Amino acid sequence: MTSNSGETNSQNDFSNFGISNTHKIFIYGESKSLEHLRSLLTGLPYLVAKTSVDMPAEISNYCFMVYVVDFSNMKEVQEMATEFESRSSHSIHKILYVKYPPALDQKQLLLASELGVRFSAAGNNKDTLFKDYLKDFCAGMTQLDSLEYFEEQMQQYVKKSDAVGIETIIGKVKKIPVSALSLKIIANGYRSLNKFELFEQSLKRLLSLNKQDLWAATELGKLYLRGGQISKGVEVLEKLSHFHNQNSERLLTLGNAYVNAGMEAQAEKPLLEGNKLTEGSDKRFQNGLAKIELSKGNIANALAMVGERGFSEDVISYLNMKAIICLRKEEFEEGIEFYQQALQGAKLNAIKTKIYFNMGLAFARNGNLERAKGSLSESMRLGGGKFKRAEGPLEIIFKIQKNNMDFAQGVDDDVMEDLEFETIS
Repeated sequence: MTSNSGETNSQNDFSNFGISNTHKIFIYGESKSLEHLRSLLTGLPYLVAKTSVDMPAEISNYCFMVYVVDFSNMKEVQEMATEFESRSSHSIHKILYVKYPPALDQKQLLLASELGVRFSAAGNNKDTLFKDYLKDFCAGMTQLDSLEYFEEQMQQYVKKSDAVGIETIIGKVKKIPVSALSLKIIANGYRSLNKFELFEQSLKRLLSLNKQDLWAATELGKLYLRGGQISKGVEVLEKLSHFHNQNSERLLTLGNAYVNAGMEAQAEKPLLEGNKLTEGSDKRFQNGLAKIELSKGNIANALAMVGERGFSEDVISYLNMKAIICLRKEEFEEGIEFYQQALQGAKLNAIKTKIYFNMGLAFARNGNLERAKGSLSESMRLGGGKFKRAEGPLEIIFKIQKNNMDFAQGVDDDVMEDLEFETIS
């Protein structure tokens, strides 16, 4: 481990760009390239570590972290990436100095983005790019500090739902030269104000700056999915997944998008990859895989997938949706079967209450009034005084039976609200 404070020479004079001892540089990587890199940093305070053993225990007081990377040795890059993550800090500005190749492909750029790298110097002119970037960065420290201040202010206003404050921050940030951070602050503001068209525009501008911006691409995909534009959302998320599969959130969003679109066969691959990536620690992937098993009619496999914790509200909501679709098509037996599956996996009485209520309405619509009364009465028993929606449908059923009518004859327009299915989410 070698440190240097150096004598500034005329060719590499950084003194006019605000770099001081508060902007120390930490360099880690292949030894021959480290020697070359030192010559570029004459006059700058830096610390060199040729192996992870050489790394100091505390590096939070360093402004820059420079990693020398040779992508021709992917094993070394993966080991470096692991070390990179363990040393991750919001305050440290991370840079890749790329020994090889002369240009990074999309997968390598995406890996750099995943690791929080803000700049990559590569190619024949990488030395010039590297030096110029350091100068530009330090010259723009005041602007960066302002953006980080605005980012913090925006978070506070969003938390308080202060629309005026949010609009004020958006206006101030728009006056600052466009950057990835400024666009992200603006995008978050528009999302909080429910101005989704402007939110979409901000995300697209972010992606025009960096096509591999994971945050912007994932948020844009989610925005399309929430807006019912399934094909556009899936396209955005699929495009990123082809390049890098180490982002579990994106795999989850993609898998759920397929499930919600009724494309369970396509959902299986990303959900299995995500479950493997998280080593089974993220139950949401297991919930998604349980839905796939349910779509195949394999209730036993679905229950085995979630174990003793039973079906989550997300899985119950999926079964509820499938049931309602069947019932609206008058496929009563199939719809009721979905509710029976939901009851097998439900653990909480609050959830069972709603399932029994919806199943009671299903039986009533199918003309099985006795079973409808039984299910509705069970929903009242489980819900106690907190859930009284079954009272209206029960009164209608008693009226129908008393007057010897069928279900359709006994339902007036003014009681239709009592017969709407409960949402479970």
